[in-house]
Amino acid sequence: MSYEEKLDWLFRQLPMFSRVGQAAYKPGLERSWALARHFGNPQDKWPSIHIAGTNGKGSVSHLIASTLQSQGYKVGLYTSPHLVDFRERMRVNGTMIPKDAVERFIDRWRAMADEYPDKPSFFELTMMMAFTWFADEQVDYAVIETGMNHFGEIEYLGAMVRPDIAVISNIGDAHIEYLGSREGILKAKCEIFEHLKADGVAILNGDDALLDTVTLPQRIVRCGQSEHCETRISDIVDHGVDGITCTVTTARDTYALTIPAPGEHMAYSASMAVAVGEELGLSREEIVRGVAAYEPTGSRMRVIRLPGGRVLLDDCYNANPQSVTAALEVLGRTDCERRVAVLGDMGELGDLTDQAHFNAGALAAMLGIDFVIAIGSKAARIADGAAMSGGDVVHFATKEEALPTVREQLRPNTSMLIKASHSMRFERLTEDLRKYYD
Repeated sequence: MSYEEKLDWLFRQLPMFSRVGQAAYKPGLERSWALARHFGNPQDKWPSIHIAGTNGKGSVSHLIASTLQSQGYKVGLYTSPHLVDFRERMRVNGTMIPKDAVERFIDRWRAMADEYPDKPSFFELTMMMAFTWFADEQVDYAVIETGMNHFGEIEYLGAMVRPDIAVISNIGDAHIEYLGSREGILKAKCEIFEHLKADGVAILNGDDALLDTVTLPQRIVRCGQSEHCETRISDIVDHGVDGITCTVTTARDTYALTIPAPGEHMAYSASMAVAVGEELGLSREEIVRGVAAYEPTGSRMRVIRLPGGRVLLDDCYNANPQSVTAALEVLGRTDCERRVAVLGDMGELGDLTDQAHFNAGALAAMLGIDFVIAIGSKAARIADGAAMSGGDVVHFATKEEALPTVREQLRPNTSMLIKASHSMRFERLTEDLRKYYD
């Protein structure tokens, strides 16, 4: 069988989302433990760092991986969701899982599939694919990023990996539609501690008011600008699309960091990488070098330079009110002749939906963004907010309708932000513009 034929067989075994909805992805712990036993319990073969949070968990994950990789460690990175190819979820030292490793896993699964009348979900199988590959590659550490939108999902993955270090980047409004309130979101994120090892450590955003209420039997390291933070951020300097510099001070040392990614919020991600690096015994030079080696990937505020002084701020991996605010602030501080924001629907905001979209449009206008392109049914309120705040804005129902205007607005010496929830698939706009202007 070819690679494509094996993939087709694998996906035909899975519960179909169109037929059973959320259950297509819903994990079952007993089923997963049984699956893990069949594959030799690969999750027990490496120490793990488990990361959750509303915003920034991706950059935290990649910064931690970058810091460890730059010192010669072999690091497995498991993230979710993916944009185009499910293999994006699984990387070792930055390299996506190769097709031959996927085929080997499918072959092993085919040999035992008949023993599982209750078929594993897509999440369970891709998780086990990643873990078996990490074990085969003999990784030194695994960095596990967990997204979620329902209670129990973070606890499930924590039960599987039993982390040595647990990290929460912050608590925002994403998924509030399903979790009810920010307090509900905090409760769901804190599931990450239920299987943290007794001698493990929790690393938290110390400037987040909700996370500041967390108490644990394990040791806690708080990162932020507040005086009570053990890992203290100061001297943040914004260098636009070239990134930021800052100082991070701990009881052990002081770190002058250069972070090659835009946005002052990246100082928090870097401070958490410092905290993890210290926990794992890295030197100051190793941590500084590792943070500087960070490269944004997967449409997470990725800077793409095109001919004619055109700059794309590709941040279409996902969106919620807090991340849109941060992205618009980055665009507003970008040194260029024109600034354009292409903004789409933000999902799972429940009763906050209308006001959150309106506020995003209003903020774009107040920041002096020259032109706003709002795309999607919910994004109509982005257009309303921008227009009522004096901004120049146009609204389209679909990406296809918007594309000619998006292309036209990316004029020479223009910086353009592209951001929406994952379900809007705005990466297609990014790829079109790259091909159109490159």
